[in-house]
Amino acid sequence: MAKLNYPVLQFKSSHAAFLNFAGEYNRNKALKDQLRPQHAKMFARILTLLARQLYQHNKLFEDTPVLRQLDTSQLVKLQTNRKALSWVEKTIRINENSAYRQVNRLIASGVILKKINHGSQMNFELWINPKILLITDLLNPENEKGTEDPEDGNKEEYKALNTNFSPGYLIS
Repeated sequence: MAKLNYPVLQFKSSHAAFLNFAGEYNRNKALKDQLRPQHAKMFARILTLLARQLYQHNKLFEDTPVLRQLDTSQLVKLQTNRKALSWVEKTIRINENSAYRQVNRLIASGVILKKINHGSQMNFELWINPKILLITDLLNPENEKGTEDPEDGNKEEYKALNTNFSPGYLIS
């Protein structure tokens, strides 16, 4: 049970892992059941919101590092709603119902493992597949979450994806 002391989302690596997962997923599926480019855009929105959530969490607990830690044995969850998924800064707004359908397709494909509604169906948590989500420790870059069980067993390919990218507007 390892802990990341300063968790940071690897945006480009996670998106590349999603594209690899989607290519593998689409190989055996009918055309109507495949993941499409709009699902990749939705996953990019989810990654952006998750990166923002991690950044705000790190900033909030900057003085208390014990509360900033992330347990690698637990799934990472994004707390969001349809409105947040339908519009992210500097992107085109999509219909909230389209965002709902795209999230359901991501759940059906296994990209999102679980969705927990809070009260109404507007606010919910998304539990993201740890094989796709790559999070590193900023204080110790060798300690990574999400690379322990690569699907093809090739850790070197996943290490090559590690680029330490974070969107510019998430950095103070």
